[in-house]
Amino acid sequence: MKYIPIVAAFFLFACVKSKNEACPNSPQYQVLTSGAKQWLPYSNNKSLVFENGARVRDTIDLLNFYIGDDSVWTGDKCPSTRGQFIRINFYDKKSNDIIRTQVGMQDELRIFTKYTNLIFYDSKNILIDPTTNKRFDVSATFEGITFSSVLALECSATDNCPTGGITKVYFAKSKGLIAYQRNGTMWVLK
Repeated sequence: MKYIPIVAAFFLFACVKSKNEACPNSPQYQVLTSGAKQWLPYSNNKSLVFENGARVRDTIDLLNFYIGDDSVWTGDKCPSTRGQFIRINFYDKKSNDIIRTQVGMQDELRIFTKYTNLIFYDSKNILIDPTTNKRFDVSATFEGITFSSVLALECSATDNCPTGGITKVYFAKSKGLIAYQRNGTMWVLK
C-alpha cells in the first residue's frame, strides 16, 4: 500500500514529460509581427470608398473591428496559450456579403468569403494550398493603379459560387482590401 503513492507519482511525471515532449516549442504569449499587422492596417470601424471603371463610387463597411487578446489553439496535445489578434468583417450592403478577416498566431492572415478562404503566413510568404484562384502576386494592377504584395481570393467553379455578389477579393500589404468584384464589375480602392 505504501508503494501506491510512489507509482502514482511516477505515472504523473511520465504523463507530464510526454506532454511536454509533444510540445517542445510550446509557444508562450503570441505577439503579432509588424509585417502581419500591415495586411489589415485599420484602427476602427469605417467605410472604405471604391470606384469602378465608369467612375461610379461604392462603399464597403468595416464592422466588428477587434484588436486585442484571445485564446490560441496550439494542437490537441499542447496547452492553449493567448495571443494578439486583429479581426474585421468587411460588409457589402448591396450584396449582403461579408468578407471575414483575421490576423493572429503571430503572422497568420486568414480571409474568408461565403464560398472560399485562404491562409497566408506573412513571415515566410507561404500561402496554404495555392491555386490560380488563391494566390500571392508580387504586384497587381487595377484601373491603372499598381499594388505590391497582393493576395487574391477568387471563386472557382469548384467553390459553387453564384454569379451575383462578391466573387473576387484582393488584399495588399499596407493597404488592406484594395479591390473586389461584384456582379462582374471590378471595384478598386479610391
